[in-house]
Amino acid sequence: MKAFWNRLLSLVEVRTLRNRMLLIFAVLLIIPNLVVAYSSYTSASGQLRSKMEESVKSNVNLLDETLNQIIEAESRNVEQLVMQINSAQIDAKSTEVQELMELFMEKHPELEVLTVGNQNGAWMKAPDPGKQDYDPRERDWYKAALKAPKETVIIDRQQRATTICSSAARWRMDRGRSRFPLTWPS
Repeated sequence: MKAFWNRLLSLVEVRTLRNRMLLIFAVLLIIPNLVVAYSSYTSASGQLRSKMEESVKSNVNLLDETLNQIIEAESRNVEQLVMQINSAQIDAKSTEVQELMELFMEKHPELEVLTVGNQNGAWMKAPDPGKQDYDPRERDWYKAALKAPKETVIIDRQQRATTICSSAARWRMDRGRSRFPLTWPS
């Protein structure tokens, strides 16, 4: 073993001036290159991280703006539709209202269900599910609309059998007497 170490040391040992000069020259070239490479790597990784963070922030802001525009458009749709329906029509399950709701569903394929209900517990849905034991007054969208009667409210998302959806609801004063909300999951 001792012979092995002696042989290794003799290979590394620099005896001539030429070899010493080559070693110094190599060290003077290698160390600065390593320093430059390390600083370039850290600088590039910092810039890359900064650019990626900037890109993520930009994408999040764009997504936020897009979602706000979608929500605003849906709110305007709710406001427009609620002005075309009155509580008596809901009580009577008006075919005119049902046709209006069906047409609205055709024009808005992103919607799953459109529901209107009033304070009497009467309701209508599009698409029409037929007879159901359903009281809109027990629903979150109805209660949320009741708490904020002058604005369109967006209800937190819910897990359905096939989708995750949010609801928009709006109260309408019907000739100063009865009020009713309209909602749809989106």
